[in-house]
Amino acid sequence: ISTFENLGLPNRIEEDILVGEQNLRHMMTSHPEDFNRFKFHIREIICHPDYVNLKKDKSIQFIKRIDPDIVLVAVATSNNGYWYARTIYCITQQKFDQYLVSGYLKNP
Repeated sequence: ISTFENLGLPNRIEEDILVGEQNLRHMMTSHPEDFNRFKFHIREIICHPDYVNLKKDKSIQFIKRIDPDIVLVAVATSNNGYWYARTIYCITQQKFDQYLVSGYLKNP
């Protein structure tokens, strides 16, 4: 059983995640440095995350270490039911450790 199934999500959800123009604009303006460094890794992070976090609002955080950084891609459903990559940014080791200790992260 995959992590996606353990989280109650379709097994191959990563194949259905879109990146819309509005989402790209958000990534470029809100996290420009992280976006420019990791924009070509979005698919890799979603398809092969080190950790996954299903949040209470049913959004998903895909987390991958790309040394020396820890990169998070947040994905959520829209009103039309499609999954969209909403943002990408680096998290600190301290934030990662907090997620890990509190049990939020699942290892795929």
